[in-house]
Amino acid sequence: MSELLGIGAGIGVILPLIVSFLKRSHWPTWANMGITVIICLAAGTITSAINGDISLEGDMINNPNGLLTAASAAFVSATVVYKTFFIGSQLDDTLTSIGSR
Repeated sequence: MSELLGIGAGIGVILPLIVSFLKRSHWPTWANMGITVIICLAAGTITSAINGDISLEGDMINNPNGLLTAASAAFVSATVVYKTFFIGSQLDDTLTSIGSR
């Protein structure tokens, strides 16, 4: 379980780049937060798949707690990195404008 937490947190560090590219400056805050949550759930799913907790045979998710742990870790680390380094930065503005074209 701790390896999923570490991998999820590591992936979360790069997620602000992806979120900044996908979000739109004219969207409301809840829409941008929704994008962040969806991306973090996808990151948790990928992390769980790499760890072997997701199977396409029989039960889809063998370890739902692991998936949620990885997704939560990705969300927390992405939020901390975004609020600490990205919010209001030139990189955030540039990525948002590129994604809005």
